[in-house]
Amino acid sequence: MRIIKYCFLAILFAPFTIQAAIVNVWVDPADSGPYNVGDTFTVNVMGDWDAPMYSGGVILDFDPSIVNVTSATITIPTLTETISLIDNVNGTLDFIGFSYFDSSFTALGAGTYQIASVGMEAIGAGTSLIALYDTMGAEGRLPWDPESYTATVVFNATPGTVTVNAVPLPAAAWFMLSGLGFLTFRHRRAA
Repeated sequence: MRIIKYCFLAILFAPFTIQAAIVNVWVDPADSGPYNVGDTFTVNVMGDWDAPMYSGGVILDFDPSIVNVTSATITIPTLTETISLIDNVNGTLDFIGFSYFDSSFTALGAGTYQIASVGMEAIGAGTSLIALYDTMGAEGRLPWDPESYTATVVFNATPGTVTVNAVPLPAAAWFMLSGLGFLTFRHRRAA
């Protein structure tokens, strides 16, 4: 009898428990390149969540000695979009945010979305980590806001990388330099 009573209570109070909504974000392609200095390319910020969301946002960090951000565009269906500041000195795109609800105030459903498209330019040789961070509801930033106000949000981010090769000196330049060296040597010898 006691087991039946506890099972009944568990079923009765189950709808009132707080559940976590899970948000996963990543960079696509995860490993981009190799590019040469001067090349331009695009990486996409992707996300999926298991509960409808009214809003969300991420901060993107990169190595400004290897890549610079040239553009950023929100690609998710959105009512309000925000791309605040591209900072190529400190290597931050702070931040990419969206808010969504339709005419009946329904949140953007659970699923996988391309959140933004970020244009980049390779400016130095090496590998840059492309890291994504939660906005954590900081002032002026859109937090991850699930349709169920009782839900907490668990944020998971998977970084990507961009590899840039040093541009080798073309073979014609080596020939020219060796020819100049030979002419200099011959000129000195003749004098």
